[in-house]
Amino acid sequence: MNRTYIALLFTIFFSVTALCAQSYRLTLDVVGMKEKKGNLLISVYDSAEDYLKKPVKTLTTPVDALTKRVVLELESGTYAVVIYQDLNSNGKVDRNFFRLPTEPCGFSRDARPKMGPPRYKPASFTLSEDTEMSIKLR
Repeated sequence: MNRTYIALLFTIFFSVTALCAQSYRLTLDVVGMKEKKGNLLISVYDSAEDYLKKPVKTLTTPVDALTKRVVLELESGTYAVVIYQDLNSNGKVDRNFFRLPTEPCGFSRDARPKMGPPRYKPASFTLSEDTEMSIKLR
């Protein structure tokens, strides 16, 4: 009886743990690249406090076509994605005199910059299943 009870508790515990740590695929179709050069720098943020400061996931991939498909594995949650094309491969966003980016960049949910990058909320989305989204670089 005790063995059955303990086995049942372990089964319930591991089932609940598996549900809590469920991960999903986020497939990003990056479009709008004007040149086949440099790298795509992809940053994923999971809170407004860390947005544009401390990504939970980053990925750098070479640009070898004018469109790119990238697949990320993420736990369920709320996220915002920022992508920019580092044309000269220097590892940072180049800016002009007015501090505006001179390299193509894009945000999840097609959030648009207005006198600076969009805030977290307009760019954020909830990931609760495998999801595909397109991000246009501008």
